[in-house]
Amino acid sequence: MPGLRRLALISLVTGLIAGCATVPDRDDAEREALLEERTERLEAVSVWQASGRAGITTPDDSASLSMDWRQAGEAYRLDLRAPMGAGSFRLQGDDQGVVLQTSDGVTDSAADPSELLFRYTGFDLPVAVLPWWLRGVPAPGMEVTSMELDRQGRIERMEQAGWTIEYTAYDTVGSLDLPVRLFLEGEGVRLRAHIRDWDTGDSDI
Repeated sequence: MPGLRRLALISLVTGLIAGCATVPDRDDAEREALLEERTERLEAVSVWQASGRAGITTPDDSASLSMDWRQAGEAYRLDLRAPMGAGSFRLQGDDQGVVLQTSDGVTDSAADPSELLFRYTGFDLPVAVLPWWLRGVPAPGMEVTSMELDRQGRIERMEQAGWTIEYTAYDTVGSLDLPVRLFLEGEGVRLRAHIRDWDTGDSDI
């Protein structure tokens, strides 16, 4: 009898181990399909707002800023504010060009938002693709050189346009999973963003 009980116990443990070992995991094709579905849903949301904080570091400088991005179709507005009233910048534009305004009363315009922001802040940020990266999807029309997805088809890490983008936390907003913590590195710039508030229903530009 002791031998039978031992055999039964061994069989039970073996069955449990086998059961744990066969827990299904999504393969790459399924994860990519989930990403494609997720991207289509996010691109269908043309009006949104993301607010939070950003830390920017370069070899020569660093800054901690509040950040507010508002998007309505092709039109966007990015507000960056330094703490303690140290200054602010507003980029407002669309596919035709962009205007920059500073808290010092300076107004300037250009076709390239990154060039304009760099001119006044010294930070070389990929402004044109941020609407996609902030939402956790690749920018269209640009090669993605590497990508890692989680089991829900959300991007954990990708490389695009010479930048590395890492997403360390998502939150559910309505029916969408949106990034709340992300890290960008490229062109000698490192940016950490903590998005505290997402709004996918309204954006006053």
